[in-house]
Amino acid sequence: MTTRTIEDYDLLDPGTYDAVALGIEEGDDGQYGPTVRFSFEAMTEDGPVENDALASDVWKGATKARGWFSVLVGHPLAKAEQIDWDNVRGKPCQITVTHVLDKKGMTRARIADVFPPRRARPAPTAAAVTEPEFSDDIVEVDDVA
Repeated sequence: MTTRTIEDYDLLDPGTYDAVALGIEEGDDGQYGPTVRFSFEAMTEDGPVENDALASDVWKGATKARGWFSVLVGHPLAKAEQIDWDNVRGKPCQITVTHVLDKKGMTRARIADVFPPRRARPAPTAAAVTEPEFSDDIVEVDDVA
């Protein structure tokens, strides 16, 4: 007997998430030509959720693939720069998710954009963290009626 386990599609709510890039790989040929698949793991209150996004496999000008790759490696790509897709694996970032209806009328989470990770806030210094001072003196207050 052959069995299958039915799994639900993890649908991220619209919003911006802290995420980690899982990688880039060649995608299928899309409506406008070859694509690349960016994979991310978004951090949610319920744990990590994986989500993919397709982009045209075009790396000149202001394309989605070039922009997202630049964010993940932390610098704008220079003309004729050789890039290695493996350099984005494990890179922290933020992703913005929206909802779209697919051709079958199902709601899908779409990665609309990729941003640099939030900057870490510096830890407070010992001088900035002070405890309130309390006195053992008893102060009497007149009743005002």
